[in-house]
Amino acid sequence: MTKGNSSFDAEYDVVVIGAGIGGLTCAAYLAKKGMRVKVFEQHYVPGGCCTSFSRKGFRFDAGVLHLTGGNSGFYPHWKWRMS
Repeated sequence: MTKGNSSFDAEYDVVVIGAGIGGLTCAAYLAKKGMRVKVFEQHYVPGGCCTSFSRKGFRFDAGVLHLTGGNSGFYPHWKWRMS
């Protein structure tokens, strides 16, 4: 810890890096227990894989992209193709 961070350290009990579903859940539980929590996220929208995006008037769930993949060697892709 450096001298410059002492006011930040006194202001928050916990710092959560990442506002995905895990980070938001942890932050919410810690805040509910009375801790002072600060959440940092690099993206402009919190939620991680639990977000959605729009393209040409259609809305897509971002989490589904991680399941389907775009590569024929990706496990769920070939598993679903066998069905």
